[in-house]
Amino acid sequence: MTNYVQPNDSLTGDLDDQRQEHLQLLLWVSAPLAFMLFALDLNNNLHGISASVCLFGAVAAAAILRQFRANNAAIWVYIFGILLIPVAQANLYGPSLHTAVLVLLPVILCSLLRDRDAVVLTAAATILAVGAMVALQSNFVTAVNFLLLPGLICVVLTMVIYVTEGNVMEMVHWAMDVQGK
Repeated sequence: MTNYVQPNDSLTGDLDDQRQEHLQLLLWVSAPLAFMLFALDLNNNLHGISASVCLFGAVAAAAILRQFRANNAAIWVYIFGILLIPVAQANLYGPSLHTAVLVLLPVILCSLLRDRDAVVLTAAATILAVGAMVALQSNFVTAVNFLLLPGLICVVLTMVIYVTEGNVMEMVHWAMDVQGK
């Protein structure tokens, strides 16, 4: 097994540019979706903080931060808002299939926007936050039973992303070394 090598400045800049393009695309897709979901929630007189509020807030805050050129902050605010979606679902509906599926969303989107270390942190934070909310809604045993399968899938997905990104970066560095010789 080889060690992961940190990228050089040129490669880091290219990756940052690519991540900003991903964020811009996600904001363009998320904004209309957040607006429609928010309108539906208002129409249905939903009480409490819903997932649409979290998505709407994340999109709005990330877009404002991007306007002020705070690109990394915009990415983290967006990821945090997406992380709050399954927490809001667990708060409103308790343990449900929707909440279980939404546990994967922050990990998947974080893999597009940040490096592999951030994906690990996001997965851990998502599992802990949803577990805490389900435990507050019911009890600790229910939270553990509920998060067993989604948490396992989330951990496996995180491991696959972590290893794959490391292998890709090693290949890129190898190609850059060969090209430089």
